[in-house]
Amino acid sequence: MSADEYIIKLFFDRDRRAIEEADQKYGKYLLTVAYNILHNEQDGEECVNDTYLAAWNTIPPEKPASLKRYLCSIIRNNAISKYRSQNARKRYGAALCIDELGEYAAPDEREAAAIREVLDGFLKSVSRRDMTVFVYRYYYAYPVEQIAAHLGLSCSSTYKILDKMKEQLRQRLNKEGITV
Repeated sequence: MSADEYIIKLFFDRDRRAIEEADQKYGKYLLTVAYNILHNEQDGEECVNDTYLAAWNTIPPEKPASLKRYLCSIIRNNAISKYRSQNARKRYGAALCIDELGEYAAPDEREAAAIREVLDGFLKSVSRRDMTVFVYRYYYAYPVEQIAAHLGLSCSSTYKILDKMKEQLRQRLNKEGITV
């Protein structure tokens, strides 16, 4: 049994050690994701705690295939919601990346699922490097400078990759009948 399977089993058993184990394995990672969006450690810690509460309330019945992805999805949503509520009129820092893609707000779950499907297909169709740049920027909210350094690219090249990919994604969404 893997560590993640063990932690999920603890959640299913309603054992509070599930949160401790999840925090020990993913706490720093989750805090980094929240901090990249919020740029505030206290708010990030609050989002981490909210993430564990959400996981506690949803596992079971949910049984995530990847605990890391499941927790990351929750913390991103928590951090983005907190960012938007705190900064309704202010815009600063790397969290601007949330708005760089434009408002792909789907009016209903069916359209949201269609957008997710197009995005998944789009990311599978690009090079691993381009996918990494895109995901680091728009999913994990890493600053362009950090992405460039991590991948050994110049900031200029990284911006060009992101611009090219945003245009390709827009075209793909339009081709699928999703207006952006």
